[in-house]
Amino acid sequence: MGGVCIAPPTPCANKVVTVDGSKVKLQIWDTAGQERFRSVTHAYYRDAHALLLLYDVMNKNSYDNTRAWLAEVHEYAQDDVVIMLIGNKCDVNGDRVVRREDGERLAREYNVAFMETSAKTGLNVDLAFLAVARQLKARKSTNPNERKFNVAEYVRQEAKTEGCACNISVEEEVQVVEEAREAPKNVESGAFELPETDFEDGRLGVMEAEAVENLRNSLAPGELFTDDSFPADPSSLFLSEREEPDVVWRRPHELVDSPYMFVDGASRRDVVQGALGDCWFLSSCAAVARKPKLIERVVPPDQALHGDGYTGLVVCRLWRFGTWVLVVVDDRLPTKSDALIFARSTHPQEFWVALLEKAYAKLHGSYEALEGGQSMDAMVDLTGGLAERFDLEDTPDKRRFFKLLMTASRSGAFITASRKGDWRLAYRTDEHGLVEGHAYTVSGVATVSHDTLGAVNLVRVRNPWANAAEWTGAWADGDERWSGVDSKQKSRLGAGRSSSSLHDGEFWMSYQDFCDEFEEVTVCTLGPDFDHDGTVDAVGQVKAIRGEWMVGRTAGGSRNDFEKFATNPQFLLEVDETGAGVCSNGSCSVLVAVMQEHRRSRRDFGVKMLQIGFVVYQTRDPTRPLPADYFYHHYEESSSGVYINYREVLARLELAPGSYVIIPATFTPDTPGQFMVRVYSPKPFHLSALPLPPASDGPSEYCVSMLLLKTGVLLDKGITGKRKSAVHKSPDESRDWPRGPEEG
Repeated sequence: MGGVCIAPPTPCANKVVTVDGSKVKLQIWDTAGQERFRSVTHAYYRDAHALLLLYDVMNKNSYDNTRAWLAEVHEYAQDDVVIMLIGNKCDVNGDRVVRREDGERLAREYNVAFMETSAKTGLNVDLAFLAVARQLKARKSTNPNERKFNVAEYVRQEAKTEGCACNISVEEEVQVVEEAREAPKNVESGAFELPETDFEDGRLGVMEAEAVENLRNSLAPGELFTDDSFPADPSSLFLSEREEPDVVWRRPHELVDSPYMFVDGASRRDVVQGALGDCWFLSSCAAVARKPKLIERVVPPDQALHGDGYTGLVVCRLWRFGTWVLVVVDDRLPTKSDALIFARSTHPQEFWVALLEKAYAKLHGSYEALEGGQSMDAMVDLTGGLAERFDLEDTPDKRRFFKLLMTASRSGAFITASRKGDWRLAYRTDEHGLVEGHAYTVSGVATVSHDTLGAVNLVRVRNPWANAAEWTGAWADGDERWSGVDSKQKSRLGAGRSSSSLHDGEFWMSYQDFCDEFEEVTVCTLGPDFDHDGTVDAVGQVKAIRGEWMVGRTAGGSRNDFEKFATNPQFLLEVDETGAGVCSNGSCSVLVAVMQEHRRSRRDFGVKMLQIGFVVYQTRDPTRPLPADYFYHHYEESSSGVYINYREVLARLELAPGSYVIIPATFTPDTPGQFMVRVYSPKPFHLSALPLPPASDGPSEYCVSMLLLKTGVLLDKGITGKRKSAVHKSPDESRDWPRGPEEG
């Protein structure tokens, strides 16, 4: 499954089988212990090459749930994924409740291969792996005369049934071998260098300031700019070719009289979500709008939308892979019935929200490319800062976390919260007025004194829908508990309004309810917060360096294979013994972050986010990269945790003065990509690339990933497990706008 490693259920097992003389390496994930529906997130299987879906022939619920799993797989997995439905425990005939015919019928319905196995006796177990390996190898074949392999037909011919001997032997075709541990062949080494960019920035609207000015000057008097690279047609709306009837692209002055970029400056209350499921982006816009000057850096306010100086050309500044870039669009916006389809401002004459959304859509290829995403990414793109997400279920010290939120809010950090639940219900409110699978802005944190309850911790939250979809529980607008708070406190918080006084999507709720109802919190600061107190700490140095995972040379993958892992790019971090920033125990605070290139902009080309991570080791020889045998005998100093398909992963370290090696990696070997390492510290340090690791001339293998999905009792209570991310949707009940691939 491409190395998906979000809170992996069990360690990945590597198995190399030989099929007709060719090696096929299977990376096998077993979901044992995570049998509840949706506790295995979409990211587990959406990059898998093969999926084995197992049900228990002695458990009717297990069988019934396979239909839900198959629906999930067909929606999120790769189009060419090999799927096999397996009925396990077929050796126990007496207690069997699911007939073989039932499994065959379900397999025919979903057009997948089917067999029955017995893990206890070994019946057909090896055959299942062999069949998948044969199918995947056949796809690699370039021989036009080779007979097309059909996995379902092969299984029907080779599979044995309950009455047959269980000890099936496939020794002639399958050979399990240990992974090669031979020393890689030495090649010429040198400094690790990377071309400045390979993002097709011109196609995505990124321009230099001089080019923007030349573009403005090239317009004739009275001529309005038309952006041919992001045209007013369906290609800018959708990832795929399709038509959307009744869409008319209009400029702001064609919708209202006297339009402006900003009306009375920027405010969090300006942002209103439209029919697009990009609340992750819009909730971040609202959070950053707490600092109007920062939003005005992103959207320069001196751009006329009518009258003198109006050209129809709009420029936005966005942070992209370590650099602030200019994105140019025209001001034509998609409308229906003379109303904006997507995001808008609460004031009808204000257009910064709609035009910023358009620029962000252009940067990513289309509007639809913004469907479903992570607030963390958006806040970094709007600020160039550092963002970190916190899983509330995995935050045991809630009192300490509230203090962090309080301090972060007061110090001007940008905060969003993701609602737990199923994204498919993200078009309506629940019984408490909240929306499942939705992203909100955290606009305030406070402690109030109540007449009878004493000190109560509260959180103010804003729904980007900006309507009556608000929290209706304790401490909501008009709730009786506000009567126990004095007017001075209520005035300071802007709280205690009647429930019908202002349906603006913003509300207060108790911190306890906030933790119960929300799943993740993302905090973005303009610099590092070394001690996790919610404030930006003084930074002595900030350094960044780019790198690349190159297939066959520097894309070594995770530590599942030390030989290959050693070929990943390695970066030397030297922490000085002198200077400020040393802790009382002699160590120094260091924050390390690794960001992969902005692959969301290539979603229209079928490219998905990689599972990335990094490991930090101490070294005694700062002149050369760490060899493979080093990892057998030394523990890491720290790491980013599990490999995960986030755009950026980070870790806070306490390092004693000395030399360290940072090794960024993808989970799956031979996965190409570009990345950037950022290091922050209050103490002086040096960051440099070590010489290129030697290349390996080991045996060629087909490397594929396989996930074993074990169905259990269907619990439709939302996503469970660790390090999850909600997919955020829009309030449009019509669902005319198709849902994009899920991030995270």
